Amino acid sequence: PRDLNAQIESLINRLRRRQVVGSWCVSIETAMLLRQVVSTTRWNHVETLIKLVKEDIGKRLVMAQPRGNIVRRVLCLIRDVYNSEVSTFDDLSAEDDDKGSITDEEEEEEVTSKSSSQKTRTFSFYGGLSAASMINLLGDGPPPLIISEIQEMINELENTYVNIVDQAMEHIHSNEIIMTVGKSRTVEMFLKTAAKKRKFSVLVAETFPTYLGHEMALSLSQAGIDTTVISDSAIFAVMSRVNKVIMGTHAVLANGGLISVSGAQMVATAAKHHSKPVVVCTGLYKLSPLYPYDEDSFNDLVAPDPVLSFNEGDSNAATDEPTNLNSTRLIDYLANSLKQAVGGIHTYTIYALSTKLIPKESLTLPEISNTDSNTNKSNLFERQLLLLLKEKIPSNDKEVFVTGVEIYEYHDFDTNLLNIYISKVDTTGYRPCSSTPTKNLLTAYIKFYLEETNVNRQLLLKRKTIKFNIFARPHPQYLFHLSEKNPTKRVLSDSELLKWWKNVLQRTFLHDNTMCNVKEKTRKKQGWYFFPGMSSEKLARTFIKDIVNDETENRENLFWQYGYPYPDTEEAIKVIPRFEDDAKSRWLDTARESSLTVKNFWELISIGSEFAGGKQAGFFWVDVALDDDQGLASQDIETVPFIDQSFNLRIKKELEKEVGGVVVSAHTYVQALGELFAQEFHSEETAIESTSYWCRYFTGLQDKINPDSLVIRFTVNNSTITHNDGQKLNNTPVNNLQMHVKRKASSSVQNDNLNSKIDSNINVLPLSSIKRVKK
Repeated sequence: PRDLNAQIESLINRLRRRQVVGSWCVSIETAMLLRQVVSTTRWNHVETLIKLVKEDIGKRLVMAQPRGNIVRRVLCLIRDVYNSEVSTFDDLSAEDDDKGSITDEEEEEEVTSKSSSQKTRTFSFYGGLSAASMINLLGDGPPPLIISEIQEMINELENTYVNIVDQAMEHIHSNEIIMTVGKSRTVEMFLKTAAKKRKFSVLVAETFPTYLGHEMALSLSQAGIDTTVISDSAIFAVMSRVNKVIMGTHAVLANGGLISVSGAQMVATAAKHHSKPVVVCTGLYKLSPLYPYDEDSFNDLVAPDPVLSFNEGDSNAATDEPTNLNSTRLIDYLANSLKQAVGGIHTYTIYALSTKLIPKESLTLPEISNTDSNTNKSNLFERQLLLLLKEKIPSNDKEVFVTGVEIYEYHDFDTNLLNIYISKVDTTGYRPCSSTPTKNLLTAYIKFYLEETNVNRQLLLKRKTIKFNIFARPHPQYLFHLSEKNPTKRVLSDSELLKWWKNVLQRTFLHDNTMCNVKEKTRKKQGWYFFPGMSSEKLARTFIKDIVNDETENRENLFWQYGYPYPDTEEAIKVIPRFEDDAKSRWLDTARESSLTVKNFWELISIGSEFAGGKQAGFFWVDVALDDDQGLASQDIETVPFIDQSFNLRIKKELEKEVGGVVVSAHTYVQALGELFAQEFHSEETAIESTSYWCRYFTGLQDKINPDSLVIRFTVNNSTITHNDGQKLNNTPVNNLQMHVKRKASSSVQNDNLNSKIDSNINVLPLSSIKRVKK
């Protein structure tokens, strides 16, 4: 139901933003949500319900806050109820078989005599269906067993504190000194219950920087308990005077470890050194089957604003200009390019978030080889990259995101190939100027890899071939949630979007003046575009209104070929790469099962849901090859086998440094992307607030902030920018992703009848081209 989906999204967003605080609150809200899911959704088999709770809802909740076990407990309840009902059904079936010899009258009397029993009602509800085929636990026959079990679990959660505080007198004795850390509702009630009959003192560590210990101390002192607040650095010093340590926890892991507040490990270590007992107060709902294999995945990375606000920090944390104009970092290159290409006066800030190079399996199905398995290892590494551009609004001096791009890079050192997949491009629609930076940002990113001066000499031939892959499909929003509700954002139609991408790539590789720095003979460029469902180039050009009118455009369009860069007769999965977040993924799985050829694959993909529904999608490919003769000395190029790990590490470090910004693990990258998706951009006020929140989150991703590599802030001051066709940028507000339309030559058109001049920007159909239809 629509209301249920809204509740699910609301809880997920509140979990991501840490608006639901405390394990108990998280558990209660999760259990109540799952109870509503079970009772309101339509399902007729237990497997359907399990899949709904586990795959559709449970995983999303766990990704928002990867702690606790409420989802697992609900799944366990569903399976237990199911197994119990199946066992009851089987027993009744066996009993019925044993009585097969009795007469019809005796059978009717037997059924009538048991009509009031639960078993008979359950059996009649199943209606003779096999237990393996259908178990409907919410029908008219038996009571709603699953809902009642979940309600019992909720009641257990509500009574958790009662069961724990009843044991307080057994652990706390008179005149003891108790130490605790942070604020725990369970520990708080535990100590207050003991204080009703025992007199003792409590030392509370303040837990900087949240200072939750202060709140805990205030609450205990108001209950009449002798309470002392100590700094975190004094924990070890006073531990010798403490009788025992009592603390709470967020979760208890499978190996007995705890997920608790920062500083809990220091308290436990000091208690171990002084041989002091440690008591942990927690409910059963906090038991988790997870093991702490990756400790970083359990840590909460929050904004550093409570410790050091942005205004109090170093003013050079975001440099006013790129620190090194000749730097090979991507963010410096983007800043310099935007300063030259964007018209008007703007203040931009570039945020670059990338992952470390991750080993990746081959993008295509490799050929089966009988050679040693070590030689078949793929020397392929994946890097995910998120580029966000923030602009200051002159009217209120606030800053808001205007453009975002998500990119996947695949560096293959075996074949000297760089595959680039541009996954998402999105805008918010909030920008106070006519010139959109989206096209210029994409153009600058592509040129960064084309200009040889930006490439390390030892790595130049490691990018002998560069392939750009783009899948274009119109969608109201990709990166900025609810930005489609912004009235100033223009969402391009399918034909407009496809033509926009074609123009962007064509101008990047053929028309941009800055490309003159790269010698034409050093790069061989070829582009392809293909719209599934359109068999000819004429249909495709007509659809996007890309008609060739003169020799210049005809010569320029020789760069393009309509189709795809793969042989028709080859097996699809052996030549078509499979990227992350790729619309072709499920069709490549089909191709793997049925051994489809490339031609059959593209015929099949044209009927898929991604390419149907009234919206046309398209694919673009551009291959750029480096000629062999580049004037490179042989000693500049290192050829090292795959097993040389030191060389691999050196290459990876070089590549990770070339982007700039913040480099994180894949897990942290997904979390940061999720934080961006959780923000809202439906109005300017919320967009500004969401931008500010994510920027603070971004700043907290680095342990030690390096001012030269965090962000780049720069100013653009270009009153007029002239394009290759001689047109100047106007100042009329237009939307992001606008297409630059090439107009006819500036000459007046004479009207034969009125003898007046018509604006040259208007296409005029001559009377001579109109033919009447003979009747």
